[in-house]
Amino acid sequence: MNDAKKHLQSLVDDFSNGMLITKHDPGVLRGRPMHVAKHDDGTLWFMTDRDSAKIDELADDSRVAVTFQDSDRYVSITGLADVIEDPAKIDELWNPAWRLWFPKGKDAYRLVAIRVTPTEAEYWDNSGVVNKLRFAKQAVEALLTGSTPNVDEPEQHGHVASL
Repeated sequence: MNDAKKHLQSLVDDFSNGMLITKHDPGVLRGRPMHVAKHDDGTLWFMTDRDSAKIDELADDSRVAVTFQDSDRYVSITGLADVIEDPAKIDELWNPAWRLWFPKGKDAYRLVAIRVTPTEAEYWDNSGVVNKLRFAKQAVEALLTGSTPNVDEPEQHGHVASL
């Protein structure tokens, strides 16, 4: 596994929520916050009700984007989503904290899992003292030379073409 891919996976591991972006009407994108039920080897898992609008949207177009961000880190993942209705997978992914959204528990709803298989991803990371100092130096150099910052890879920026 290359350094950029390792760094990307460590960043995604740090996020518990992301924005799942689907295609709504022709040409219209729609995003909504989703809790990451599981992240393994690049694959992202989410849980939702079978009757939610996102399931209809995925039936029309399985291409999705998932984004994560905090004050210093940003991740954008593009991939394909499929809806998994396997009861064993639902049981594996279930989190009791989700009773907020499903107060009667996992068996009282038509829960399904959404599996996102990434096709590519990109990240920007200015977290930590070293990256903050590195970016500050790059920013000053850019301002003094009239250019743009030259961001180091893979510590601060990376593009992963195949996950």
